[in-house]
Amino acid sequence: MATFVAHGLLGSGVMAAPARALGLPKWVMNLVAIYGFILGSFPDAWDWIMATFFGAQRWVLYSIYHAHKLPHWDFSAPTYLLYQPPFFLHIFIDSWFHDPAKPGWNWWSELWWLEVLMWIVSGLFLFYTYREAIQKCLGQRESSTQEVKD
Repeated sequence: MATFVAHGLLGSGVMAAPARALGLPKWVMNLVAIYGFILGSFPDAWDWIMATFFGAQRWVLYSIYHAHKLPHWDFSAPTYLLYQPPFFLHIFIDSWFHDPAKPGWNWWSELWWLEVLMWIVSGLFLFYTYREAIQKCLGQRESSTQEVKD
């Protein structure tokens, strides 16, 4: 995943969809969606926040969070963060993209499909979670346009 926003949306959907499936109240769904977004984007965003606003050296936290000793496993991030599903999902997915032989965006020609799949999965999870609100919003928009036509 290229951006921390994409990771955040996936984390948000991964946390909010089960909350909806369990029939939890809306405030709980919203809370876990926010939690999922924050923890899903954390491995990328926290390094940037600390460097930009607090003078920390850039890429240090990023390197700690994304490092792994075995291919796709044995991560060096703190254990308490690895137990958080959105955080773990972020660094696990990124372990496929962060290949020293293909720095930056050089993976795109081979793994573009995984990036697209993650956006689709994020969208499906979030639509499932908030479909009533989306349908209500769209329904109100349609009814208001019909009133104007009449």
